[in-house]
Amino acid sequence: MKIKYSILLIVCFTLVGFRNPNESPLSSLRMQYLTALRDYLNTLKVYEAFLKVEEPTAKILAYQGALEAIMTKTTSNIFKKMSYLN
Repeated sequence: MKIKYSILLIVCFTLVGFRNPNESPLSSLRMQYLTALRDYLNTLKVYEAFLKVEEPTAKILAYQGALEAIMTKTTSNIFKKMSYLN
C-alpha cells in the first residue's frame, strides 16, 4: 500500500514539472507585476517584460494598462504622464 502511494506521489510530482509550451506566462508576469507595485522604479523593466509576450491575452493587456498608470509615478513631467495615461 505504501509503495502505491509512493509511486503515485512520484508520478504526480513528475507531471507537475512538465509544462505546456502554449501555456500563458501569466503567473511569472503576475509576480513581476507585484514587485512593480512595491518598487515603482522597477516598473519600466516589468512593463518591457509584458510587451515581449507574443500573443497577449486580455488579462495580460489589462496588466500592461495598469503598469502604464503606475509608470506615471516615475516622472514629474506632466506631458510624459499624460502620454502614459493615453
